[in-house]
Amino acid sequence: MENSTPAKAPKPQKPKKTPTSPFTPPRDGDASRGGFRGRGSMTSPKRGSYRGGRGRGGSNPSSPSSRHFGGSPYKYSGGSSGRIPFELFVEVLTKPPKGQTHQNQGQNIHINIQASNRRLSDTDFSVFLAWFEKNALPQLFGGEIPSSNAAKRRRLIIRQFQIQDNNLGDQAMNDLVEFLLSLDHAITVRTLKCWNNKISDAGCISLARLITRSKAPPLLEIHLSHNKITSKGAVELLKVVAESNAWPIPPKNPESKAAHQLGPIPLWLRLEHNFIFAQECLDILRKQKVPFCAFNTKAAGGCNNSHCAKSHDTKFHLAFFEFQYFHSSLAAAKEATMTSKLEMRLSSLSLAEQSEEISGEVSNQTISPVPLFIFMDTNAVVRCVNEKDKPLSFGNVKARFQSGLFSANDQKNAVERVFLVLTDTVLGELDSLSKRGKVNSRIMEEFFSAGEKAGYILMLGAHEGEKLVKEFGKQVSSSDDIDELTRANDRMIIDVALMYAAELADERAVVFVSEDKYARMTSRTQHLRAVHFDKLTEFLTQDETNTQPCRSTLV
Repeated sequence: MENSTPAKAPKPQKPKKTPTSPFTPPRDGDASRGGFRGRGSMTSPKRGSYRGGRGRGGSNPSSPSSRHFGGSPYKYSGGSSGRIPFELFVEVLTKPPKGQTHQNQGQNIHINIQASNRRLSDTDFSVFLAWFEKNALPQLFGGEIPSSNAAKRRRLIIRQFQIQDNNLGDQAMNDLVEFLLSLDHAITVRTLKCWNNKISDAGCISLARLITRSKAPPLLEIHLSHNKITSKGAVELLKVVAESNAWPIPPKNPESKAAHQLGPIPLWLRLEHNFIFAQECLDILRKQKVPFCAFNTKAAGGCNNSHCAKSHDTKFHLAFFEFQYFHSSLAAAKEATMTSKLEMRLSSLSLAEQSEEISGEVSNQTISPVPLFIFMDTNAVVRCVNEKDKPLSFGNVKARFQSGLFSANDQKNAVERVFLVLTDTVLGELDSLSKRGKVNSRIMEEFFSAGEKAGYILMLGAHEGEKLVKEFGKQVSSSDDIDELTRANDRMIIDVALMYAAELADERAVVFVSEDKYARMTSRTQHLRAVHFDKLTEFLTQDETNTQPCRSTLV
């Protein structure tokens, strides 16, 4: 018998809800309204991850006093376009009582801008600033932006301006400075986080212009680490900060007990992991008797980003400033190279020509020896530890150095020195391997401490791997275990090596050693010499007697 029950009609689909944000979400390809389509220009990091603020001005997105712009919960947008509406970058921290607005309550508005790790380019950031001024500011102020002539002006307080971990360069910094200067009567930024971008000296000088011209309350923190700033940009920024009367910032209640104990607030400035000759900058500051505080350990004697435990006159803190990619040996190598080129050039000229040459520039065409900086990836370092029979093994290098056969120490052959360079990315990977029990830390400690003391091993930004010598583990069984771990950081090693070559003005002075074919190809496209570890050791083993000095001219 057939079932006579009629089939149920399908339920009608509910129409999709429109977004509740006060701003209409951008259409695909409509960059003027916050959208970016294709190319993953604003792709998000891992879903659900959140990097909250720490210390002064930090916030918790789950706190009842904080809400994201338009009441939207903080989340990463999905979809194939990879775009994220700009309104999700803005987190409102102060919520007025029910039935009131910031405008009729007359209070300042506190927000965070969270645009870190979005792969933002200079163009993306310029579009964001235009959107923020045109759309976000009127909404936040409940109408028009207060004019500079208003009797009682409310201010927008940006506690955390987070644009770190992007692809922002000098143009983005210039756009940001112009934006803040044009609205310094209405906007105050407390903490500016710009680390891990592509900011160079021009961007640093733009920030110096902001400090000089802005009428807004001064910044509390500036984070510029892991960029491409050299001594020129650093000195310009430090000079402006030292001459400014904005710091230290007086406490709100000078008569309170806490104010007497903590004192005024100095600027918290982070410039480590750039291409700065740190000692030269510090010498300039000390010569001019600038009141600053520098430290290189986490236990800084009680100093933090809100006060200095050493002096109430401190204008700014320089935390971890001495950890730079430019080592002091590079300055000595540069001087020796220029001297060698000049001597060789003069030796081939007459007396009349020599006087003209000394007054002019040294010819770059002069063929002369140069120091050699061998940048090694993690696999190469591990093999230097495990394969004791290789010419570049740390044990062999140490023995040859003690015998005077590796890296000349005397001033006469200073230009032919050879350096083994380990960047902070390599040291960080070795630290991770030691925690996983794949690196014998005691062997590393012996070789690294001996090589660094002797001067033939340069550890750049060594505090990243400071736990390496304290961890104990097992011998690495195979370098293949860390291939995936090292490939992501090879690009950083190449960037540092390129800066060394540019500083020495000679491509011969740098070589990148890696077993990764893709990394070597990337290096060569940037006009940086790259060689497989086996090829380099094969060439060096031609000296079977092991008695020929290993100098840059040989390698």
